[in-house]
Amino acid sequence: MQQEDFAVWVASGMLVRAALRAPGTPTGWLASPKDPMAQTWKVSFTSKTGEHQVVYADVDVDLTKPPPQVQLTPQGKGRELSADERVLARDRDIVSTGKEW
Repeated sequence: MQQEDFAVWVASGMLVRAALRAPGTPTGWLASPKDPMAQTWKVSFTSKTGEHQVVYADVDVDLTKPPPQVQLTPQGKGRELSADERVLARDRDIVSTGKEW
């Protein structure tokens, strides 16, 4: 959990420095480890227009040695969420509303 928090913090800082704006309303982020030791992460920032949710930026974060290495990939008007991301986003959204859990 500590690695995920740090990766998201680093990715969020990159997003702020890039002054990237979400299409629609920002809805949060999804973080996924890219390796079994959770040293590298993919953090995807999501937004919603109407009922349609997209990823508007992906940030790869490498925590293998200080300082963290980051790579920002803006997604323009947004890319469709993968099947795994749709499940994570649905669960995140349910938890954030405080309903059904």
